Amino acid sequence: MLFTIRRSSIITACALLVAGGAGAVVGASGAVRQGQAAAAELPADSTLFAAVAHFLEEDPGGRPLRVDPRPLRPDPALVSVHEGLDAATAGRVVPATAEQPFAEVEPVILEHRLDLLRRLAVDTARLEAHRACPGVLVPPSPEVPERRQRNCPAEPYRLALLALPREGAPYWPGNVDERPSYAGVQVVSVRSIVRSLGPEGASESATDYLFAFTSPDEVRFVKLRALGVVD
Repeated sequence: MLFTIRRSSIITACALLVAGGAGAVVGASGAVRQGQAAAAELPADSTLFAAVAHFLEEDPGGRPLRVDPRPLRPDPALVSVHEGLDAATAGRVVPATAEQPFAEVEPVILEHRLDLLRRLAVDTARLEAHRACPGVLVPPSPEVPERRQRNCPAEPYRLALLALPREGAPYWPGNVDERPSYAGVQVVSVRSIVRSLGPEGASESATDYLFAFTSPDEVRFVKLRALGVVD
């Protein structure tokens, strides 16, 4: 499946949004905000966001899809947005990465994402609505049923959160690294975190969608790389 986008645009967008190598997230300094404003004028995020949202919409999982249009940070260590993760329960997840998962972007990026979701007829939702829904595998305790009743949705759905594009192949520090396999190849990844929510609790899956340039004006979807599940 081919998507029209200029190679210079996506590489420029990645360079503006990420500094210091793959995954080092730019801070909220004035200079970075100027870079993000420039990136907002590029088609990179909109094109790849639409492609991944379309793939997620076709997932035969049965639960309706909703998307939080706010972009996640292009941090390869960000694989979960579960609330209340700590070192004892997080396993391979770094809890600090989930504390502020969203990138600081100019309004035009969010507007483009919302417009694309309207065209795809995909509903929107905010992470905060059911972020406190406990994981489906949380050990039983007297307060867990009450927490689920208070914080989980009565009707199940999937909530997708999509990061800004990141130059390079699928990468989760210390766990997954496909960058050597694509050395010398112009590729870009988009991280998705999908929360499956229902009365029984929440579970999450993180995936990198890999795209490669087939010409200066086109990218091709290569594959998806499942990274992990947090229950």
